[in-house]
Amino acid sequence: MLRILGNQAALNWQLLRELRRAVKEISLITQLLKLGDCDYGYFTMLRRSDSRVLLISQIGNCPPESAEKYMAFSLEKGQRLFERHRDFGDISSFQSRKPHKGMWGGAICLSDVIFSFAGPPELAGEAVMLALAFQLDAIGERKINQIIKISNNPVAREYFSG
Repeated sequence: MLRILGNQAALNWQLLRELRRAVKEISLITQLLKLGDCDYGYFTMLRRSDSRVLLISQIGNCPPESAEKYMAFSLEKGQRLFERHRDFGDISSFQSRKPHKGMWGGAICLSDVIFSFAGPPELAGEAVMLALAFQLDAIGERKINQIIKISNNPVAREYFSG
């Protein structure tokens, strides 16, 4: 189970192990979901308590001309969800999605962290984050179903029904 706890030295080693595992899992999950032409993007993990960035990582071979954009989108989704969770209890960035302002879905709120992904279409990105959280034992079936219902996500629905 992914849990971000207390103090420095032990936390840093635990976090490093979990982050390495997370990056590996995302790469596998993006392949499983068959995201069409886009099997790359940027993964961001924020601490839920204070929005501290714990990791930003490129997944796959993101074209250089897209890298900065996807990194910024991934970070924005996670930070927006942090603020919306704190202020309104949101658990998915789909709850504050505004495409006309470049604000997309693709971030989910877990017990200790927020996962965000940008690159593939937003429904696929959210599905990757749900699958990652599930693989890391950081989310239960009830919350997965809540998030799928919020975003009406057919990609995630298919992944978790099969």
